[in-house]
Amino acid sequence: MSTVEERIAHTDRTARAFTLTSALWFAVATTFGMIAAGYLIAPDFLANVEYIHFGRVRPMHVNAVLFGFVTPGLIAVAFYFLPRLLKTRIYSERLGVFSAVFWNITVAAGMVGVSLGFSQGREYAELPWIVDILVVISFSLVIANFLLTIRDRTEPILYVSIWYAAAAVVLTAATYCLGNVIWDPATGALSGIPDAILLWFYGHNVFGLLLSPMALAVAYYVLPIATRSPLYSHTLSLIGFWSLIIVYTHIGTHHLLQVPVPTWLKTIAIVDSVAM
Repeated sequence: MSTVEERIAHTDRTARAFTLTSALWFAVATTFGMIAAGYLIAPDFLANVEYIHFGRVRPMHVNAVLFGFVTPGLIAVAFYFLPRLLKTRIYSERLGVFSAVFWNITVAAGMVGVSLGFSQGREYAELPWIVDILVVISFSLVIANFLLTIRDRTEPILYVSIWYAAAAVVLTAATYCLGNVIWDPATGALSGIPDAILLWFYGHNVFGLLLSPMALAVAYYVLPIATRSPLYSHTLSLIGFWSLIIVYTHIGTHHLLQVPVPTWLKTIAIVDSVAM
């Protein structure tokens, strides 16, 4: 007798679209990285080409890797395992493919904006304000497809990979809004120490609340398949999930230990860093 999952035909159009997105931007990001590395060897390398001098091509490389290559690749895997673990279909493959297309437009707009000199000058948050809005919309499209697929599931238990993947996109959309100060289009920043605190709250959480949870979601899906054995403890995996969400969130200030930020904030960052 076939299982529910075996009776469901998965087209994986969304997963394929995000995989192609990741592959495309891997090539582009690598090119930007090679150009940036060239300046370290020969400082006059392409010095007369203002659109790709080091001060612009380096953030282009970083953001292309982050938002063009790694994140879409992880989202692609999530869209692959989501329907299989939930024993349902992706809520909307059409929405998923549109999300991938919109994601590419967003990343391309970011690269053009930074190359033209419209950087906000904040590490990991260089993208122009209008592109920040596009990034939030891109994540919102993915979130909608994730959550509506979860709503339509036939599997009553949410496997830990689902927890990690859903939390990653939801929390990143929130931290992106905060860290990029999208309520201030003129500057995309606060001033002084408060801006540094907010920036590193975002700068660290783009790894701790996006890349790490998504990578763990993939690992929790692949490992049982690769080892042909069930997960040792689902309860233990959820303890790990909540530990990451609670502890990692506050450690960004460890980048500012020599800066006059509040002592209690430094203490929390140090304690949580050790806990991680």
